[in-house]
Amino acid sequence: MAMFKVPTVFVIGAGAGFDVGMPLGDKLSQIIGEKLRITFEGNQQTSGDSLIMEATRQHAKANGQNANVYRRAAFGVAGGIAYSRSIDSYLHAHKDDKPLQVCGKLAIARTILEHEKGSALVAQKGHEFRDATKVNGSWLGAFMYGLQEGIVVSENLGDIFKHLTIVNFNYDRCIEHFLFNAMQAWSGKDEREVAERMKGLRIYHPYGSVGDLPWQSGDGIEFGAEADEFGLLKSSSRIRTFNEEVEDATKLGEIRDAMCAASRVIFLGFHFHSQNMELIKPQSHAGNEGEAYATALNRSSADVKLITGQIVKLRRLTACNMNSKWDCDGLFREFGTTWLG
Repeated sequence: MAMFKVPTVFVIGAGAGFDVGMPLGDKLSQIIGEKLRITFEGNQQTSGDSLIMEATRQHAKANGQNANVYRRAAFGVAGGIAYSRSIDSYLHAHKDDKPLQVCGKLAIARTILEHEKGSALVAQKGHEFRDATKVNGSWLGAFMYGLQEGIVVSENLGDIFKHLTIVNFNYDRCIEHFLFNAMQAWSGKDEREVAERMKGLRIYHPYGSVGDLPWQSGDGIEFGAEADEFGLLKSSSRIRTFNEEVEDATKLGEIRDAMCAASRVIFLGFHFHSQNMELIKPQSHAGNEGEAYATALNRSSADVKLITGQIVKLRRLTACNMNSKWDCDGLFREFGTTWLG
């Protein structure tokens, strides 16, 4: 018997990666602004990210363009992003500005890859994480403990992700990387078998990610790897804006079907931006009645009331459990045993 005995959807936002070293949405925007504030004195770059500048040069060269077009676009992002809710919102607002899109996506990829490299999740020998105490003390540790419930490796390992769907609005690969390494350490199975088992995990990245991991595809990007300008261009090409993702009707339909069928929806570190709520909203309320759980750390009581209303509008729910004192690990401590039922 798997951890989740009923169809369960986890909706993941930036707050879910904070405990292991990934940036929150506002911090991501700040870092992106700093990286794209590219200035020169003569031929010497004096501010901004040099790798992003080199990547824009290579992109411009490949497309027969002047690199200064991208330099100006980068500076425009640096000046404007402070007035937007998130980098996603900013890119959506400028969806027809192609140089700006290129620069924004390069900065996203650069920042996420850097934070993956600096995170507690970098795997070392024996699939041990750089800071196992921090990882196991986060919601990821509690999640893995729960997934093992009722699983006997020699009998039903294939059921470990049964009834589970993850909708991850983050660009990083933290969840996949964690599960791949934790599964090997716990089960004693080798990389090839665990990679095969991981194919049973239904996980969607509505806005894309910085790339597959090596065990997912032959040209995957290692978690914690250092990218050159060509690797950065490749990684940034996997980032999607809201408008681009909406055009992927098949994937969008699968996400909404999972939301409709779920008996339990759990929001972790999610900010509840209206465009993201609209993206996951089922086309009808014909599915199962269900219950929702959500973190709302440090949100006001007015925010909690408003967000609860937004969640209830998504679909038929018998309960919505939300509290401004719960972080991701706190939500697991409060309800983890309940979710096993």
